[in-house]
Amino acid sequence: MKYIEEIFDNIELEKFQRDGDCIYDSIRSFLLAATPEECVRQKTIVYLQQQLGIPVNRIFVEESMAHTKKGARGRADIVVYRDDECTDVLMIIECKAPYINVLGDEVFKQASGYREILNAEYIMLVNGVEAVVYIYNDGEYFEVKDIPSFEELLSAKISIT
Repeated sequence: MKYIEEIFDNIELEKFQRDGDCIYDSIRSFLLAATPEECVRQKTIVYLQQQLGIPVNRIFVEESMAHTKKGARGRADIVVYRDDECTDVLMIIECKAPYINVLGDEVFKQASGYREILNAEYIMLVNGVEAVVYIYNDGEYFEVKDIPSFEELLSAKISIT
């Protein structure tokens, strides 16, 4: 687990007025209500690009599970693809409001369920204060030390805690 509150506090989201405070989603190109969870999601997108080096064309937001598996429910907050064709999922990211414990079983269960459907190698749980990354290997999850860069994720050059 890594404490990211200071990093996220330094990420400024541009606010817009339209029926209250809104923020711009640069991936989906529209305004959204600036809820605590949405602010974490948008700051995570900035963090992925600026800190981890993930190309914007490999980041998808609110990916429906029904698009992958018939009858599947839910939407992954952020999906990161390994390839430019966006056919091979590298990581599922579940974003929560800062007051939600990302180490709780329910958050892990939600993200691991999406990982199973999309066959991702990693999951990341983030609430703007804490972030934790897990790698899935041989039917088990292992916590990754720190938060690896995109290149480290691609090459599996990571350390397990």
